[in-house]
Amino acid sequence: MARFGEDKGAEISQGCGEYLSKNPFGVAVVAVSAGMDGDTQKDLVLTEARAMVVREYLVENFGFDDSQLKTLGMGKQAGANLDADWGSIQILIYPAGPQFRPIRRRRRSARLLPKQCGRSR
Repeated sequence: MARFGEDKGAEISQGCGEYLSKNPFGVAVVAVSAGMDGDTQKDLVLTEARAMVVREYLVENFGFDDSQLKTLGMGKQAGANLDADWGSIQILIYPAGPQFRPIRRRRRSARLLPKQCGRSR
């Protein structure tokens, strides 16, 4: 049975970190899933923890802004990784979006009609 070990996690994290450091990105999501064996609630907690470990590794070893790295623990996922019973680690990379300035609305002066002012015509 294949297990999520330090070597496998470090290998994935190292490769991902090298890729991200060479390619600009907006946000990257570390998505981790577990195999179908085991308790559902425990697997959800486990995948959330695994995603955080990968994120921390990327921040500490590659100096990424931690606001650009998000995590997603998906719990059990059927067919997540057919070669391993422990699940999968995926890095979802989203490009940087254009920088927009906030829209400022012009203030319009309130113009009252004569009838509304108490005057009649």
